[in-house]
Amino acid sequence: MTSKTSRHPDITTQWTSSPVVKETRLGRGSCIGEALRCRGLSSETTTIILAAWRRGTLKQYDSAWRKWMSWCMCRETSPFNSSEVTVLQYLEHLRSINKSYSVLNTHKSMLMQTLPFFGNKWCKDCFLIQKFMKGVFHSRPPVPRYQFVWDVTLVLNFLKSLNPLCNLSLKMLTFKVVALLALGNAPRAQTLISMDLSCMKKEGAVLICVFPNLLKTTKLGRPYVMKIEHFKDEKLCILHSLLFYIRVTKPLRKSSKLFISYVTYKAVTSSTIARWLKSVLDLSGINTDYFKAHSFRSASTSAAYAKGCRLKDILSTADWTSDKNFKKFYLRESVDSKSFVNSVFSK
Repeated sequence: MTSKTSRHPDITTQWTSSPVVKETRLGRGSCIGEALRCRGLSSETTTIILAAWRRGTLKQYDSAWRKWMSWCMCRETSPFNSSEVTVLQYLEHLRSINKSYSVLNTHKSMLMQTLPFFGNKWCKDCFLIQKFMKGVFHSRPPVPRYQFVWDVTLVLNFLKSLNPLCNLSLKMLTFKVVALLALGNAPRAQTLISMDLSCMKKEGAVLICVFPNLLKTTKLGRPYVMKIEHFKDEKLCILHSLLFYIRVTKPLRKSSKLFISYVTYKAVTSSTIARWLKSVLDLSGINTDYFKAHSFRSASTSAAYAKGCRLKDILSTADWTSDKNFKKFYLRESVDSKSFVNSVFSK
């Protein structure tokens, strides 16, 4: 009596011999998709699996994957059927060309989350890689982009000069509103472009904005809600300026997104928001060769803490899940307790 032994096909061999892969050298998502197809999974299932990563992470990992593939091909080694030693050699290559710890960590994370799709079971226990990364951290510790931040009063004085609102061009009105929001709520650019008029509601002197779409820190059971408060100085009141902006753009807009282009009146991207914020810094007399748009987030939260805003209010307002990064880069002595927007805008 003979027994039949069920054997899984060699997925890696089957997949790498595919003419599609040979001809196009696909990106990371397509490579994973092809590997899953060889396992008999449908395109719908593959799409759901790839949705485990956020769009920004997918883009970042795809860039790292292509560099990994190029390095492997130059060495005539397989980028799919790899070993811990090969990955260590690649990470050492990145270190030797002076890539930062964060770059190495991105490539390491990408590989540890990608290679298992091609049958590399060793990725579950990568002791040497963990120790290597810890060694890199100790020998070349990451440093913050900014060693200091600009004085928020410089930008506040410029924004005050943009008054009255009815005399401003749509461009300057847009600059004022986006900068006030960036200072008063310390949002990420992704949060700003996700703000939608259909998800905003005024309750007394506060405008509530919810986000049905996924943000960077969105987790099940932890929705982020932005509260836009009234401020006593009308020239710096986010709520006053924002409601005026909404009223002015109502007959022009071609999107329900809060921020629209002052040229096409369509929704804008995060890069456009960043360009607007950088323009505000430039107009305020701040060196934009050094400070970029994201510095609004560090400047406002640092100012809030220095003027007595409680740490938990800063974390809640800026949508941080942990105080680790804030404590490392911005921690100062607290004097008293004030609300976030009043701490930032008060002199």
